[in-house]
Amino acid sequence: MSLKCTRFPPSAMFDRENKGGVNFNEFAGVWKYITDWQNIFRTYDRDNSGFIDRNELKQALTGFGKQKSYRLSDQFYGTLIEKFDRQRKGQVAFDDFIQCCIVLQVTDKEPKPTMDTALPL
Repeated sequence: MSLKCTRFPPSAMFDRENKGGVNFNEFAGVWKYITDWQNIFRTYDRDNSGFIDRNELKQALTGFGKQKSYRLSDQFYGTLIEKFDRQRKGQVAFDDFIQCCIVLQVTDKEPKPTMDTALPL
């Protein structure tokens, strides 16, 4: 799995008709995700600093519950912090957390290689 760090809005995940925007129902989906992510972020930002560190990020991504729990290697969590920590303080802000979640969600939906596609003859 490669980590693509292209920045794009959360609405890109919900534009089901590929029209470059979202309708009201699609927006409701965007709003629910952002609200859920905000609640998760607040839960793990225990010092209310507006940032979560590597360990808090790991707890947050494994604590999604009904949505999607990510169980990644410690090295990969380090990579996430490196890619999404714009202040270079070893932690991510809420907007960076959203970008991280979007990238993970989109990456997780990419087709997985099969024996037929992984080893062309």
